Amino acid sequence: MRKTWVIAAVLLLGCVGQSDAGWVEFNSGIDGLAMGGVGSGRGIGFRADSSFTIDAVGLFGTLFEQPFDALVYSSTNGHQANAVLDSATATVGGAGEGWYDIALGFTFTAGNHYVLNWRPSDGNLAWASSIHFLWDDDLPAAAGPATLRDGCAGFDADAFSNFLHPRLRVHIADTVPEPATLGLLALGGLALLRRRRSR
Repeated sequence: MRKTWVIAAVLLLGCVGQSDAGWVEFNSGIDGLAMGGVGSGRGIGFRADSSFTIDAVGLFGTLFEQPFDALVYSSTNGHQANAVLDSATATVGGAGEGWYDIALGFTFTAGNHYVLNWRPSDGNLAWASSIHFLWDDDLPAAAGPATLRDGCAGFDADAFSNFLHPRLRVHIADTVPEPATLGLLALGGLALLRRRRSR
C-alpha cells in the first residue's frame, strides 16, 4: 500500500511542476532580411489562440545602447493598436547583432487581439543600425500560442500600412496551476490517504 501512495504522490507533484516555459519567436519565419529604416518603433499585431503569460519581450538586431520600451496594446483585430495595457523600460543594446530582451510580465487571454511594440524611449530614429524584418505577405501565421496578423511601425504603433514585421520574441512564463486544479489534486491526495488509513 505504501508503494501505491508514493507513486500517486509523485504523479501529483509531477502534474503541479509541469511547465510550458520557453522562448517563442513572433514572426512568420519566412523571407527574413536585415535592413535599416527602423522608424521610431516597430511591432506586431496578433491574436492569442490560448491564454498564456510572458515575462520578457525581445527584439533581434544591432541596437545602440539606450533605454527602450516594450508595450502591450489591446486591439480589435490585430490591425490597429488601442489602449496600452502594460509596458516596461530597460537599457539594452551595444553588444552587436543579437537578441535584446526587456522583462515584462503580462497574461494574454485566449480569443483576444493585441499589439506588441518595441521602441526607443525618447522616440529617436537612430536606435539601431539594423533589425531583422519579415514580409507581412506571409501573414497570418501561427507562432506558438498566437496567430500573427500585421506588422506596425511608429512610437505609438499607429502605422500598419508598412509591409514588414520585426523579428520579436516572447518568453513564456512557467505555467501555474489554476486554483481549481490545485483543489482537485489536494482532494485526490486526501482520498488516497483516507483509503490507506481505512485499510
